[in-house]
Amino acid sequence: HTVTHYQFPKAISADSIVYQKESYRSIPAFYIQSNGKEKKLAQKSISSDDWLSYKNGKIAYTAFATHPRWSLTDFSDIVVLDIQSGKEKRITRKGRYFTPSLSPDGTTMVSVFINDAIQTELHLLNTLDGTVVKKINARDGSYFVHPQFVDSTQLVVGIRQQDGGMNLNLLSMVDGSSTPLTPPSLHTVGYPSFSGDSIFFTASYDGNDDIYYYSLGQKKLYRLTSAQTGSYYPFVQQDSLVWSQFTANGMQLNKRNL
Repeated sequence: HTVTHYQFPKAISADSIVYQKESYRSIPAFYIQSNGKEKKLAQKSISSDDWLSYKNGKIAYTAFATHPRWSLTDFSDIVVLDIQSGKEKRITRKGRYFTPSLSPDGTTMVSVFINDAIQTELHLLNTLDGTVVKKINARDGSYFVHPQFVDSTQLVVGIRQQDGGMNLNLLSMVDGSSTPLTPPSLHTVGYPSFSGDSIFFTASYDGNDDIYYYSLGQKKLYRLTSAQTGSYYPFVQQDSLVWSQFTANGMQLNKRNL
């Protein structure tokens, strides 16, 4: 078998998902799987950031670019792909954006921006033209990781402190205030998704990258997988949990009853 990676699965409908796929024989592209049948949507532009976000028929990701004269100066700009028409639009220019996440209605998105001082900011952008609506700076040298919308005004985001401690936080896009959801630790935490009143994410709390979820209503943390290899990119589709599992044949899709 050719080593093949299925990454960042997202639900389109009750029986369809979209994901990024690449193998030792093919470069990264976006695919839809519906009722067990796979269809290629579009080739992915060259990117330094393995990531995609999906909402309302749109895929957002970042694409690599260089300065037209100084080739050692490079950029990471946000691209929006319409899955119906197959057309994509680069909505930022000469930026350094990473891990964009579309809002529930798809009209805005939030992305990590790295400034010239190598500090992170969260930028709220208009999906149509990339206009920056709001900026939130990381405090005390902390570092934003993998923001995702909980609703139109709140995000779940990983925050890494200067001492290496990291945790998940609920952050308000209105005033920039944040509420810790998990205690700071030296374990990796990332790839969150939101469903119902729960946040699903990957963390290495027990020495392996497993999937956990945090219930906002109960304010409790639960562990969902206990595998020998890493589990990544969880999301909920109907009553099932879907994620990518590391195997000898690449990152393979898993689906289990939630």
